[in-house]
Amino acid sequence: MRARTSYIPITTTLIAGWCAAGAPPERILALITKQINYQFDDIYLHVSSPIDWQSIPTEPKGYEEIFNLLFDKSSEQSIYQALLPSQLQLREFIQNWLMDETIANILNRLSNSKPIQVELAKLQDFLGK
Repeated sequence: MRARTSYIPITTTLIAGWCAAGAPPERILALITKQINYQFDDIYLHVSSPIDWQSIPTEPKGYEEIFNLLFDKSSEQSIYQALLPSQLQLREFIQNWLMDETIANILNRLSNSKPIQVELAKLQDFLGK
């Protein structure tokens, strides 16, 4: 079986086309790569500097240093979860990210992907802009 190469379409600093389960992966990527000004939604990440894809952690546990930046108390918590001490609330919040095998597969794919330059106009329809 031949290995398939993944490509990430970019326009200077626009990275598009990645989404996964759990906390918004686009935000996680921006935080782990120490982006200062960034915007994201379900299908794109707009950053102020290029991302070195080979440098991103490929294991979900490699993102632990930013988990506290992701957690916010929400209406998605049960009454019982909201009553837990903050550290336990955070631990419960990140379990999906840590245990989902799909996340590790996506991170692995991204770290081995090659960015390709495309014209922003060609991505406009895809991004709905």
